[in-house]
Amino acid sequence: MSIVLSSSTKSFVTPSDVNVGGIQYSGVMDVSTKNIIDGDGKQKSVSNIGRKNSHHVLYMENNEVTSAVEYFHKPQKMMLGNKLYTNIVSKRTVPNKYDTYDIFAPNGQFKQIRVRKKNGAVLDISELKTKLFKRKLKQPIEKTMQIAKNMLLSLGKYGL
Repeated sequence: MSIVLSSSTKSFVTPSDVNVGGIQYSGVMDVSTKNIIDGDGKQKSVSNIGRKNSHHVLYMENNEVTSAVEYFHKPQKMMLGNKLYTNIVSKRTVPNKYDTYDIFAPNGQFKQIRVRKKNGAVLDISELKTKLFKRKLKQPIEKTMQIAKNMLLSLGKYGL
């Protein structure tokens, strides 16, 4: 259970530059911050930043951003790695580690692409999950087929 210690809201008449958790945001229309004590007993804060084309949610501990989510008002096109992706609806960031992009697919599902901060390597998480799921389905069937084959071979040895 979380306990709210304080909250503040600031709105701007014209888009402004705001520094939150050591990160500079431009074109900010409003900022709302809640200071809380989380279930683990640590003091944290959550900031909501409204911009013209997106909305940010920042999770901070000790005045440093531990994770951030950016929700786009309209789907975006971005070049990730060497491929152009369309219909990007959100971006989750873990500072100094990776960015995860949620891409809306025509079948109504969401595809996730993770880009490492260090080397820019791109990983399609959805494709990886699909491969793992197929392997989970395939392995028991292959095992059963191998057992059946071994049984038939052993029955053949005894002339049955």
